[in-house]
Amino acid sequence: MRALGVDEARAIYRAHYWNAVHGDELPAGIDLAVFDAAVNSGRRRAALWLQEALGVAADGAIGPKTLRAARATNDRAALIGRVCDIRLTFLRGLDTWPDFGRGWSRRVRSVRAASLVMAGAP
Repeated sequence: MRALGVDEARAIYRAHYWNAVHGDELPAGIDLAVFDAAVNSGRRRAALWLQEALGVAADGAIGPKTLRAARATNDRAALIGRVCDIRLTFLRGLDTWPDFGRGWSRRVRSVRAASLVMAGAP
């Protein structure tokens, strides 16, 4: 890992996470919230959280219906909040929460804040 260059790391993140969650096709802010969730908890789980937050059929794969629903949302800030809240609920249920919860909470708060800025939320 120490020999891994920045360009290689970017390529890995793009191919295995960003592209997998269709980051280029998601609205600004929502893309970051879902991408970060995918990196930390897996692509399928991040897709499920987005689908749950949108209220669409949850199959763990971001496809045309999920993308349409994400683009059609009138309140990106609320959707970002729901994705982050669902993520935190999941993390709180893990046996390792007592050991890692503070760091996970800090990360989700940071991602939520950055996502809201990207979405142009006040």
